[in-house]
Amino acid sequence: MRCNQQKIHDCLCHKGLQWHQSSFVSFERGAWEALIKSGKKVLQLLLRERILDEESLHTFMVKVEWILNNRPLTTVSDSPDNLAALTPMALLSGCITPTTAT
Repeated sequence: MRCNQQKIHDCLCHKGLQWHQSSFVSFERGAWEALIKSGKKVLQLLLRERILDEESLHTFMVKVEWILNNRPLTTVSDSPDNLAALTPMALLSGCITPTTAT
């Protein structure tokens, strides 16, 4: 499917957004595609059959962003008493919140 890039660019610029399209095909960027798939799955689970207005859709997208950015990537320590996980948000913020086993 061909998209009218200029039309998309103009529409998004009008809303204060920037449009960037990768020149790579989807199978060359497996990690990105996996993340997009995860985002779609979370959005489908949150939305179910609801139809949203623009503000509600924005709220749901923020929830999806939070869920994806707080998913564990790996453990921080090998200690069974330290349950802290390295997450994308921890990498972005530089802060890992330690959790201890109870």
